[in-house]
Amino acid sequence: METKGEKKAKDALQGLTGLVFAWSFEDILDRNLYKDRRQNDTRKHSQYLTSFIDPLIEETHADLLSSMQMVSKAPLCEILSVEPVLKRNMPPNSYRITVKGKQNTRNNAEVHEPETGGLIAFTNVIRPKRISDLNRPKISYVIALLVWKPKRDFDKPSPEIDTRIVVSSKPLEFELNMHKNKERQQRLYGVFLINMTTNKRLWTSLNMDQDQQEYYSESSPT
Repeated sequence: METKGEKKAKDALQGLTGLVFAWSFEDILDRNLYKDRRQNDTRKHSQYLTSFIDPLIEETHADLLSSMQMVSKAPLCEILSVEPVLKRNMPPNSYRITVKGKQNTRNNAEVHEPETGGLIAFTNVIRPKRISDLNRPKISYVIALLVWKPKRDFDKPSPEIDTRIVVSSKPLEFELNMHKNKERQQRLYGVFLINMTTNKRLWTSLNMDQDQQEYYSESSPT
């Protein structure tokens, strides 16, 4: 029987999240990416609700760009391990990650405890100072959506090490390196960008049918 976490993981690759995953690093940095498309768009919206979809996409893009421009102040978490989730019901690029809990960090960086719906970017820089730190030679730009976290009692302190399940925008090539080089294991961090929960709910509430899904798949710049 499909679990709630497995359903969320499968849904993660559809709709708005799938579109965000399709954006390249250069797409994210292009503040006019959808503004130019809207001005040149001659299509007519067949239903009233669909008129809200393009603004929602633009807003999501703008929020993501803004968060990346403020990456030096973004919360982050240290990722201790990355392992693929190979269950049949899980989509490609599903991973189980273990993260450190709240702690004092160098440079007084705010430590992030990944929440469901959160979008994170991977980096090997302990305190990213600029956008380019999210797109480096050893770890090129890759983001992931957190789709599951264990339930915890609010009156109990967070554990020092915790588990999450994420779905990434592309295969995590560096996860093999983390296990092959345990003696010289590279550090890996997840930088919090935005939480997709509200925008994903808005996307779903627009209640698009299959034809509209195909219609708006053209919104992808790739």
